[in-house]
Amino acid sequence: MRDNPQGQTRALQEFAAISINDAETGSHALFARYGLSAGVPLSYVDVGDGARPGWPCLLCSHWIQYLMKEDCLPQQMAGVRTWAEMRNRLGIFWARFRMLHPSHELFQQADKQKLRVTLPLFTHTDEGRSQKQKPLMIVSFHSAIGRGTRSWQEEVQRNPEHRSGMGLNFLGATWSNHFLFTTLLRSVYAARPQTFDRMVEHMAVD
Repeated sequence: MRDNPQGQTRALQEFAAISINDAETGSHALFARYGLSAGVPLSYVDVGDGARPGWPCLLCSHWIQYLMKEDCLPQQMAGVRTWAEMRNRLGIFWARFRMLHPSHELFQQADKQKLRVTLPLFTHTDEGRSQKQKPLMIVSFHSAIGRGTRSWQEEVQRNPEHRSGMGLNFLGATWSNHFLFTTLLRSVYAARPQTFDRMVEHMAVD
């Protein structure tokens, strides 16, 4: 930008002009204006501390609705291109899961047809650092299956039937196949542990 400001796109020029002191708000507004933000609404849930109207989060159900609307649910949640491929892959996944866990309550609630559109999800919590280097807990979720790993894809090229096309969820940009639920500063959940517990409960119910 400094060497050739006029050689950049208007969006990039506007991005560079955002004040560092207002970087988050300015960036969000810019991304929304240029259609670069996901259409997932911000929700607020009760965490029982009475200190605020609700804790902000991005509900899992809203993420799934967004992926369906954008017609990218099969690719981002199952590592395939079409709904037919996804239903086939999920059918195989749950058949294998049932061999390992035949008494799981899921099989009392869903028949084979429902299982073919039931996504296996992992929740993921990991502590990182905020912009001001404060400990920050990040809560997210992602699919248990996906586009695999590089070594697995190489094996599939040699043997298309390798594991019947069942890949792990490692390939692709993290922001495209791991979905944020909420974040909490350590100072918050250390002082009020119920905040984290309630967030996890809301995530599970959703």
